[in-house]
Amino acid sequence: MSDGNQPLVESRKRRSRFDVEETNPEPAAKRPSRFGETTPSTAPQVSVVQNAVSKPALSLEAIQKAKATLQKHKEIAAKLKNMPQLQAVAAAKKAAAALSASGPAGIGSQPTGSASSVQPALQKVMQLAGALSQKVGLAGGAVYDPLPPPPPLPTASSTAPQIRPAPLRLDSQGREVDAYGNVIEIKTNAVATLKVNITQQKIAKFNTMLEEEKEHEKGSTRSFFDERMGGGAPKPRERRRTFAFVEPGRLEQSAQRSRLRSKFGVDTARQMVLKERQEAEARRRMMQASQELAAAGAVAPGGDVDPNMIPLGPRVRGGGAAGLTPPPPTPATRLQAQVPDVEWWDKPLLKTASYEGVQDGVWEVNTQKINLYVEHPVLLYPDVEAPEPPPQPLKLTKKEHKKLRTQRRLQREKEKQEMIKQGLLDAPKPKVKISNLMRVMGMEATQDPTAIEKEVRAQMEERQAAHDDRNLARKLTVSERREKKLRKMFEDVTNPETVTAIYKVKDLSNKQLQWKVDVNAQENELTGVCVLLPGAEVGFSCVIVEGASKSQRRYAKLMLRRLDWNLGREEDVLNEEGNPPEPNCCVRVWQGAVKEPSFKRFKFETCRTIGAAQKLLSDAGVGHFWDIVVNAGWEGVSQIV
Repeated sequence: MSDGNQPLVESRKRRSRFDVEETNPEPAAKRPSRFGETTPSTAPQVSVVQNAVSKPALSLEAIQKAKATLQKHKEIAAKLKNMPQLQAVAAAKKAAAALSASGPAGIGSQPTGSASSVQPALQKVMQLAGALSQKVGLAGGAVYDPLPPPPPLPTASSTAPQIRPAPLRLDSQGREVDAYGNVIEIKTNAVATLKVNITQQKIAKFNTMLEEEKEHEKGSTRSFFDERMGGGAPKPRERRRTFAFVEPGRLEQSAQRSRLRSKFGVDTARQMVLKERQEAEARRRMMQASQELAAAGAVAPGGDVDPNMIPLGPRVRGGGAAGLTPPPPTPATRLQAQVPDVEWWDKPLLKTASYEGVQDGVWEVNTQKINLYVEHPVLLYPDVEAPEPPPQPLKLTKKEHKKLRTQRRLQREKEKQEMIKQGLLDAPKPKVKISNLMRVMGMEATQDPTAIEKEVRAQMEERQAAHDDRNLARKLTVSERREKKLRKMFEDVTNPETVTAIYKVKDLSNKQLQWKVDVNAQENELTGVCVLLPGAEVGFSCVIVEGASKSQRRYAKLMLRRLDWNLGREEDVLNEEGNPPEPNCCVRVWQGAVKEPSFKRFKFETCRTIGAAQKLLSDAGVGHFWDIVVNAGWEGVSQIV
């Protein structure tokens, strides 16, 4: 190599790792020690390197051990720095320095409990570090400088009492324990995160504050009273719990309503319950009226009272602006006043205050009060108003009736589904048939088709048998069918009155016609009489029938349309004058409603004279019917009502 390269080799030789003087020409900077003193940070390193330079026989193994020892030394220093006891000592030292700078004198010279507890730990660490340095020195020939003595611990004279947090102690499961090893129970409060719950908590907190404010306002008058001394207002005693007895019959009524709803439906059951309540209310009023009458002496206590004999009370005389008296405010159960000696409308006409002057042919009245004017009495409201007429049923078309039936059926099905959801009814079994066998059963049908088909056919037969049983249960018996037919033929809900009709026939001598008139009257459950006058000169017979309106309509069709009144008559035979006989006919002369029937059954009566016929009808209480027949012409009332 040339001479120019020689300085480069020398410079490389000087840059050896043992040449500390060249590589570290500057003195090491001082850093604060972990014990509060400033010591060179590289003092042990310099000592090792110097020894290594002074002893060139140092091996590589010794250098590695020295480095490992140095690393351990640094780790121990870092652990000591992070110990809470040493941090507390440093804090106490700083506080003591601050107190000494401010001027107050110490209280005593005894060390605190925390400092005394730290002293053995520091001595143990120092001994461990010295042992390591001696070991390294013996192995590599290097001698470590002993650690400086620990600084004096702060005393009570240089520190002030401080509040430190309690130490955190955990067991093997990570739970917090106290000094004796007992697990500390930590109570946690639930914190709402939803806005709705937060709002509710705010409202509850506001209400609580409002109640506290009200309580404070109430107790402001007693602000000088100490409640701890006692003697305040007594606390209200809690109400003692008692038995809650059920009224007699309440559960029975509830069960009865449930049975009615399941049997007749909700609407019909509600109407039946309402009707029962109205009847119970009527019975209660009846009992109240009977008690009032018994108290007044009108009837004996406990005796029967006729509802029609309950007095309605006296009427009030007078008139308003329109001449009408307003309805009385009192109920209609007022007792009737005693009958006066002279009625108020007779007092102006009588000379005396009694009716003695107008008896036994004596007529002593004030003629001055009689004139040509007519007095119109004042209209009075009745004590009991007539009930309002019931609402007329709405006339619906056939399409609307069908729609209503569909809606009612859907409503029943919906209620059934709701009861199944609530668990009150069992869900119906699937309706399996041969046509939907594969769709309903699925894989089960393919595993054993014969058994599945047999089971399905058994279910079909069971359903058919249940259907036949239901039809048989709904089927009416012979007596029920008879009653239904009679009710349909003779009962008329729209017109329950007894209707009487009078027919006038020219000639009723034909036995065949008499038989038809009699049998049809009995079949239609009509009562009355047929008066025959064969020897009289009136020239007619009369038929009087009483019964329901439906029976009257059918009988009118028989008498006015169906019967041939000329049956059995010879039209070619001439009368005495040489003219053909007049045709026979029947007319209805009168029809109307009566209070009650006058005859018990339908019968034929033959009368030889007119007087006998009049006496027959008079004995039955319908003598005026004969006058109607005699005075009526042959036009009659041909329209069937």
